[in-house]
Amino acid sequence: MIPCDEVYHNTDAEYREICDFLDALRAEDPFMHWESGRMGFWRHSLHGDKGRRDRFFRENAHVWRVDGIGIVGLCISEYGKNDLFVEVLPAHRAIYPDVFRWIEDMGGDAGCD
Repeated sequence: MIPCDEVYHNTDAEYREICDFLDALRAEDPFMHWESGRMGFWRHSLHGDKGRRDRFFRENAHVWRVDGIGIVGLCISEYGKNDLFVEVLPAHRAIYPDVFRWIEDMGGDAGCD
C-alpha cells in the first residue's frame, strides 16, 4: 500500500471524503487541529466567495491516499499563506517526509494513477 498524493479539486465528493477522513481521525487523535466542522467553515464561509474551481483550493489543500483505504493525510492552509495544518492517520505517519517535501515544493502535481 503505497500512498500517493494529489491536489484538492473542491468537488462535493472530495469535500465529503475529507470530512469523513477528519471524523475518523478525530476518533483516533483527540488532539488534532483540523476537524470536519472547520473544513466546512473553510470551504463554505471563509472562502465561500470563491468559485468552486478557484485556484485557491488546488493550491492550498493537498491529500494523500492509499488504495483500499482512501485519504490518510491532509495538508491545508486556512488563509493561503504559511499557516499550514497537517493531519495524518496515526497508522500512516510514514508519509510525513512526503508531506514535508510537498510543503517545501508547494505542490508538485504528482497525482494518483
